[in-house]
Amino acid sequence: MIVSYRYGTPVVSNLNAVSETSFMTLNGSLVSAGLDANVSAAVFWGANDAGEYMSGWTHTNWFPGAAAEGPLSTNVTPDRIGKLYYFRFFASNSFGQSWADPAHSFIWWADIRTGSVFSTW
Repeated sequence: MIVSYRYGTPVVSNLNAVSETSFMTLNGSLVSAGLDANVSAAVFWGANDAGEYMSGWTHTNWFPGAAAEGPLSTNVTPDRIGKLYYFRFFASNSFGQSWADPAHSFIWWADIRTGSVFSTW
């Protein structure tokens, strides 16, 4: 589901999270750049879902330069194995901003000693 859509704004969505041995890969998509292709994009993540309030999120990973329509992906390193985290992709241009909704959750199940990797999302 995509919300916060306003005429001309970009459209962004959350896809999934993949657990790796030493990090998580958070995946989303810039569905549309809207009416201004100069799109800034980021993924906000942390131990609580802060909704559409940037300051409420613990971590922010900005994508460099103008984001192109298509997949968005970034690696993050959670502070604890087995802890529940949330993420939302975000995009903005001169027409406004858009948040992916609902937030997606993930638990990092990486066992560094054995190299076993499990993921939930």
